[in-house]
Amino acid sequence: MLQGMMMAGDVAHLTEVANSDANMELRRRAIQQLGMVGGGGRNGETLVNIYNRQTDPGVKRAALDGLFFSGNASALVALARKETDRELKRRIVEKLTFMDAPEAKEYMLELLK
Repeated sequence: MLQGMMMAGDVAHLTEVANSDANMELRRRAIQQLGMVGGGGRNGETLVNIYNRQTDPGVKRAALDGLFFSGNASALVALARKETDRELKRRIVEKLTFMDAPEAKEYMLELLK
């Protein structure tokens, strides 16, 4: 059903599941699907808000996946700059290495210095 929502571009229902479903696995999948919907900044903002509000590492990883799937390098760089959890920061940087975006390249150069 989540895949159908994603294919239909039903961001509202995916966001609802991502924010409130009791089943954590469904929440994670809905979050990843949000990244695949596309639609520019609105979905990116939603994923960043989910990432910032949640404490569950699996949900945070799903938000990172969603941002990666949508190609939102600027949001990933912003999260990497403020992330204090070493494992999550490593995961963000790993995703940025696969992105061909100026923001990702600039951030990688910053890390090398």
